[in-house]
Amino acid sequence: MNSKLNDDLVRIVLKRNELNRLNYDNPEYDQVEEELHDMEDLFVNIHGKYLEGVLAAVHKEVCPDTEVMVPIAYVAKKYTVTHNAQPDNLQFEPGFNEGLIIDARGHPDELYRLVLVPSPARLILQAGKKFRKEVWVDQ
Repeated sequence: MNSKLNDDLVRIVLKRNELNRLNYDNPEYDQVEEELHDMEDLFVNIHGKYLEGVLAAVHKEVCPDTEVMVPIAYVAKKYTVTHNAQPDNLQFEPGFNEGLIIDARGHPDELYRLVLVPSPARLILQAGKKFRKEVWVDQ
């Protein structure tokens, strides 16, 4: 498992959640938003090539008619964060309506999404509350 990839993804997820808790009129909003964008740019610079290969393979299998986007596009806007048995072991769950909308092979009438989730870094294919499946896990 690429621990740097996971650690960087965790930082982005926590920063996105922090930004979501702030109102636009909060004096900290612009600073947090700028920090998030810098983190996302760095994430793409460091992990982009690797993740683009992963995403291309997943798209080929799951949604060949959907264009592969930059990896940051697959990160949800908000995650539910819980603690596992140890306080420093965070678990992340995206909302059911989070992720990049795709045309899933064999399911033209369903709204499917691909979402990048940390701990471990993985891609989840989901369709509302009725379907959720890991389609890639970082090894």
